[in-house]
Formats: sequence, C-alpha cells, structure tokens
Amino acid sequence: MSDDRNRSRYTYSTSENSYKNDRRTHTMNKYSHSRNEESYPRERRSNGGMLRSKETFSLELRNIPDEMYDVTVLAKIGSVYGKLLKVHLNLNGTAWLKYEKYEETKLAYDLLSPKIKKFGASVRWPYRPEQYQIPENREKERRRDRDRDRERERERERERDRERNSRKREEKRSKRKKSREKEEEKEKKEKEKSRHHSSRHSSKSFHSSSHRKREERSDGSDSDSDQYSHKKKNRHALKKK
Repeated sequence: MSDDRNRSRYTYSTSENSYKNDRRTHTMNKYSHSRNEESYPRERRSNGGMLRSKETFSLELRNIPDEMYDVTVLAKIGSVYGKLLKVHLNLNGTAWLKYEKYEETKLAYDLLSPKIKKFGASVRWPYRPEQYQIPENREKERRRDRDRDRERERERERERDRERNSRKREEKRSKRKKSREKEEEKEKKEKEKSRHHSSRHSSKSFHSSSHRKREERSDGSDSDSDQYSHKKKNRHALKKK
C-alpha cells in the first residue's frame, strides 16, 4: 500500500479536472477527516441524516488495493454509473465517490459492489439509505411536517378549549351553589321572623282578652252593688211608711 495515504490527502474533482494536494499538520490523524470540512461528507445533518446545503450523495470504498488507489482510476470506475462530482481519498485508506442524484448513487452501489469485490475491496453507504432525503420526496416530507404541526396545534387548541369549558362549568356550579345557599339563608331568616311575629301577636291577643274580661268583671260588680244599695234604700223607705 502506498505511503501517500499517510503523507498527504488527494482530492479529484471532475468539474475542475484537477488534483488538489492539501498538506496539513494533522494529516497523520486518521480521524481528521471527521473534523475536516473538505474531506467529511456533507450529506448528513445534525437532525438525523438529512441533506445539508450541498445536494450530493456519497459511497464509501474500503480496502482498496494499491493499483486502484488513485483518483483517476476511481473516477473512471465511478463515472460509468452517473454524474460523478468528486472522488476523495481519505487518510485511512478509504475513498468517497460523490454523486449528484440519489438514483445514480443507488445504481453505482448496486453495480459497483459485486465488481469491486473481485479486488478484495468493498463499497458501502456512509449512512443507511433511508437516512438520505430523496429530492423528489422533499416536498412530501415538508407537507407531512406541516400537517403534523397543524394537527399538534389543533390538539393543543382543543385541550385549551376543554380546560376553558371545564373552568366555566366549575364557575357556574360555584355560582349556583352560592345562590342556593343565599336563598336558603333568606328563607331561614324569613321563617324565623314569621315565627317570632306570630308568637308576639298571640301573646298580645291573650293579654288584651284577659284585660277585657277583667274590665267586664269590674263593670258587673259595680252594677250589682248599685242595685243592692237601691234595693236597700227602697226597703228602708217602706219600713218608714
């Protein structure tokens, strides 16, 4: 295997038809490609593998033999299956084939995989195919997201309505209870007042009747004494005669 893999990193772009030799201080770190803007695939976003701003798809080649580990050779092999945008050699003996369309990448994977196995190499998707967002499905995905957001908002609104209605019912129930208690208290006071009034009236009528009887008795005794004295006078007058 060539020492070029450890010494430098080569990138071949079919749009420019040129080589780029980028020597950096961290080239000996085989994981540097994960922090390097140019060497890291831009397909994946932080939100679960969706496409970034560059609409490209990649395949990763591994265990590439020395005679094939060259950008021109890999570009010739990869460009058969579609519009190859870039061939990128990584520091750890792997390479990226970047395509413009998902269908081209899928075709390259299906056809290149059995052929490259003869040389002891392998090809794989850097990420699972379902993690790529196929361009023609992008609008469907956006519509689905919008519908889901609208449904969530409607559900939140329904929940708010339920809480509002429950609160109103509770307030009405509380008002009815207070009103009923007031009515009961009012009726109780009215009954108490009526009972007290009737008791006073009956006592007053009793006293007035007693007083009337007493007066009648008093009037009757006086008339009897008058009659007695009158009779006595009459008898006395008869005796004189």
